[in-house]
Amino acid sequence: MKTIIDFPWRWFGLLALIMGYIGAYLVKNTSKLLVVVLLIAVLIANRNHLRVNETVTYGDEAYDHFTGTATATTNEYTPKWHDAAQFPLNSPRVEKLEGDLTITIGKFTADTQEFKVDAKTVGVVRINRFYFPETTIYKNGQKLQKDIDWEIIGQRTFGARFDDSGTIKLKVASPGAEFVLRQDETNLQKNANYLSLLGLILIGGVFYVAKKI
Repeated sequence: MKTIIDFPWRWFGLLALIMGYIGAYLVKNTSKLLVVVLLIAVLIANRNHLRVNETVTYGDEAYDHFTGTATATTNEYTPKWHDAAQFPLNSPRVEKLEGDLTITIGKFTADTQEFKVDAKTVGVVRINRFYFPETTIYKNGQKLQKDIDWEIIGQRTFGARFDDSGTIKLKVASPGAEFVLRQDETNLQKNANYLSLLGLILIGGVFYVAKKI
């Protein structure tokens, strides 16, 4: 599901539709005083968003060499130690840093990166994918050890001005080795999913009970 939704806030579209039905239900089946109180509460909660305080207009030249954070750019997903200037947006998905080797890119999705490395000598590649917790890498089906077989570039030296991109550096030495990088859900993400499911169940229960009454 996460590979389809991609941006979690897309669920807000569904939430807006649901809230419309909930609002209509409250207006029809509860006291008008409660509706007025809720409307006032909504206005108070959004009082700082009722008007735009400042507008800034940028010309085309401002985006020619832009490396900051913006919508629809990979910087939107970057970890806090990422330095955009050292990780161009047009970098290859996996690139050679050291050694005599050939890289073949395979499957590339939101949570999986597959590639093959034919190394004639001991070498090092950089996976241009930002490290986040629950990242695992497999070589020919065997799980590799973080900080032994692979490491996060620059995480230990956050704040330094050399390569601190937050991407992954991987040692390679075998001819025809197949690698798979997977990004699994963190415990926070899993718990949030459980809470969302519980919320849907509770909302369904409330509507069911209200209908029976």
